[in-house]
Amino acid sequence: YTVEELAELGWFFDGVDITDTSSNSSSVGSLATVNLAAGETVTLTFNNTQGGQIVVQKNVLDGSTSQLFTFNATTGDTDPAGSTLTASSAEFQLAHNGSKTLDSTELDNYLRPGEYTVAELAELGWFFDGVTPSGLTNGTTVDGGVVTLTAGGTASIDLMLKIIADDHGEEVANTTADQLIYSAIRTDQDTQ
Repeated sequence: YTVEELAELGWFFDGVDITDTSSNSSSVGSLATVNLAAGETVTLTFNNTQGGQIVVQKNVLDGSTSQLFTFNATTGDTDPAGSTLTASSAEFQLAHNGSKTLDSTELDNYLRPGEYTVAELAELGWFFDGVTPSGLTNGTTVDGGVVTLTAGGTASIDLMLKIIADDHGEEVANTTADQLIYSAIRTDQDTQ
């Protein structure tokens, strides 16, 4: 028998776990081949991670449409599992009203959950007027035009401690961390 999981938009395939007492089953990618013996039960567990999107939009306050502005995007200090930005997402240019949805090498227009940084590079003769985040969730900061995104569990607390360390030093950040006590770890789906 063969069982295959078909691709779903916005979801990353992370593999298939096979529980087979006779060890006669195998998988290649999202296709599992099962050699079932009489009386045997084979369990196939298909694993996926839901992706997210980062959309960068450019707004020039005077409405100029001819000037191109350069952006750099990178993964954070801890590279999201298996996620690599495409070359066209790592550095790109946008004009007024332009937009770019960042891509991973695994899935167009989607990224694995994790920390990413997007920065607009300085352009001669232009002033940077700020970042207006929209649709951002827990663990998002705007710092001098760089938007840092984090996801899951205590990631927003880690991000807060990083900001404290950047602004006030490691000692203050560590003292703050010592004061934090949790009754439960919240997921990105839990209410605040």
